[in-house]
Amino acid sequence: LTTTPICTSAFLTPPALNIIQVIQRDFVALTRRSTTRHILLPKSTDVALALKQKIRNKVSEDGVFIIDAFESAAKKYSRDIETAKRGGLLGTLAPQGYCRSKELDEACFSAPLGEVYGPLESDFGYHLVLVCERTNCPKL
Repeated sequence: LTTTPICTSAFLTPPALNIIQVIQRDFVALTRRSTTRHILLPKSTDVALALKQKIRNKVSEDGVFIIDAFESAAKKYSRDIETAKRGGLLGTLAPQGYCRSKELDEACFSAPLGEVYGPLESDFGYHLVLVCERTNCPKL
């Protein structure tokens, strides 16, 4: 007795395969999540790069965890009053499309984990970004 799989590409027509691929792609897109922090700075590359280096120095010289150094800098320097209170936290496992800035939203799902990323320019100014966690995203 042999068993035949119920759903194989041999039994599906090309349009049915396309529908399944679209559903799978949409499911992945709808379930992507990111825990990200950011610091909004004035439109000055020099200021953004200087703060990025200051955070890195604090980590390497003082032995502070990156998340703690970034959170402290966000509370002190970020122009985004709403997130500055929370150490720059945009959201915990926030879905893709959550951020008002397209550039910032893309960075939440493409920036390397655990590294200060940026400066990233948007209509609001320059951002430094720290992605702490991502789920259901392709490995970079």
